[in-house]
Amino acid sequence: LGPLAATPATMRAARVLAAGRARRATSLSTLGANRGTQSLPHLAIFDTTLRDGEMGLDAPLTLRDKIETALELGALGVDVLEVGYAIGGPSGLDAVAEIARAAGSAGAPRPPGAASLCVAVLARAAPADIDACAEALRHAPLGRINVFLPASDAHIEAKLQVSRTQVLDLAASAVARAAAAAPQAQFTAEDGSRADPAFLADLCGAVAEAGATVVSVADTAGCWLPQGAEAALRAARAACAQSEARADRRVAWSAHCHNDLGLASANALGAVAGGARQVEVTLLGVGARAGNAKLEEVALAAALHTDALGCAHALRLRGLAGAAAAFARRAGVPVARGKAVVGDHLRAQDAGQHVGPADLYRAFDPQDVGME
Repeated sequence: LGPLAATPATMRAARVLAAGRARRATSLSTLGANRGTQSLPHLAIFDTTLRDGEMGLDAPLTLRDKIETALELGALGVDVLEVGYAIGGPSGLDAVAEIARAAGSAGAPRPPGAASLCVAVLARAAPADIDACAEALRHAPLGRINVFLPASDAHIEAKLQVSRTQVLDLAASAVARAAAAAPQAQFTAEDGSRADPAFLADLCGAVAEAGATVVSVADTAGCWLPQGAEAALRAARAACAQSEARADRRVAWSAHCHNDLGLASANALGAVAGGARQVEVTLLGVGARAGNAKLEEVALAAALHTDALGCAHALRLRGLAGAAAAFARRAGVPVARGKAVVGDHLRAQDAGQHVGPADLYRAFDPQDVGME
């Protein structure tokens, strides 16, 4: 088949496509605006490329590469940037502190109208870890300590050898210490996707009352389906309503999704449909084992489906391709030509049966994510 002839039908199709491009451009352009003008609830983007993401690289990033990546992610408009652990000894603590200082400084680039970047550091539920995180965040304008603890019986038995009651006490104590040491405290229920739902509710309720700003349910083994992620978040939120009432405040809910079944990005969006208002992602989905939910995929899909999800983020979409390419060069991670959102094949119109205007076969214009 050759190119389509200029018939009345193809001319009508061209007009429809042009109108669709105009609507899409208007829709996507509003996402870079001040989030205070958004009519929908805000969806926070929590990037953990420099923490969980580094676990999937063949070699650690240099400190300079980490700082450059942190600055690019800040300029992209992520809301929270997890920069690492603060438990690797004095040298590790110094590196995390330097990244936190650079990323959170007043001179670091941010999109117009964006709120201050929140810098997060991961901690075990141990006083020494939490105190180290607080020290690492000392020069960050807005800091968050992310405390994690096993939620499933299998992880509790293998890692802690304690009772469920002791886990509840340990979690509440750790979160209270984190909340006193930093402006924000997050609790992550490790392996929450395989935890007993009743115990997960008790655990999330305990940390909500202890002062958690954000409660995250982690699909540590990457075994969720999207509808399971949605159901899990709905159930956890409903079960914790009384705890939030006793604490006289609402917590934000988050999901941390791994990609062992290739569903991390879809599961993150499922969690958002279930009421999560933060998603945890990495550039190109790098991370432990098969990786994490992909920043570029979750961001674009959420931007194109704000009405269905009931929330909107403020990420600068036109910076996605550049940030992904720069990180790929630093990390030595090849980007497949057929990669969703930022792969080179998206620039080209397919041959064979895919004939006619390119927009007939596109969910978005590659220029929307910065591909020229």
